[in-house]
Amino acid sequence: DGVSFPFNGETDASNARIAPSPDVVTLVGLRNPKSVPTTVMVLQEALGKLSPEDIHELKQAQFSIESQATFLEGMRDILVDVHTAIDEPVLKDAAIGTIVRFSHSSVSPTEPGGAAEKAAENFAKACSEVVQAVAIQPGDLLLVSNRLCLHGRGEVGGEIGGQSRWLLRTYGLDTSQLDDSRRHLGNRPAHVLFP
Repeated sequence: DGVSFPFNGETDASNARIAPSPDVVTLVGLRNPKSVPTTVMVLQEALGKLSPEDIHELKQAQFSIESQATFLEGMRDILVDVHTAIDEPVLKDAAIGTIVRFSHSSVSPTEPGGAAEKAAENFAKACSEVVQAVAIQPGDLLLVSNRLCLHGRGEVGGEIGGQSRWLLRTYGLDTSQLDDSRRHLGNRPAHVLFP
């Protein structure tokens, strides 16, 4: 989640106030009458299906990373436009290992064609090959590392009211080193991060 936002400890090139993407995504099951699955992909499993050349390309600062649909309305309200990170890597080496910021619908090479585009396609394919389906039921809690895993969902459907799937999503982020300028200021609570 929040793939267009920087990794924790980094600053967004277009707006230094933008807070990092979450470290952890928590999904709480409230209702799921049709057992619609949440999909989880462990990064190391996906990387095991890629060539060293693909991994190298994905670590280069050559991808545009747009805000996901969940964040579009808020982005437009606060930033007037949709946030896009330009010339960023999909993968990065960190103290905990290789970390990721990727969404098949929001990441594309800055320059179409070539090795970067092929690496992104291969990565999306590798993710689909290692996907695990988890049907979160009422009372279930799923914690997903937003750095070491990717997640998505199955087709939710058009049901309304008591027949629809309903999850509560929350985020966790280590903010011990976060500058106060990356929080909302003024009339919002101090724990609300910008944007």
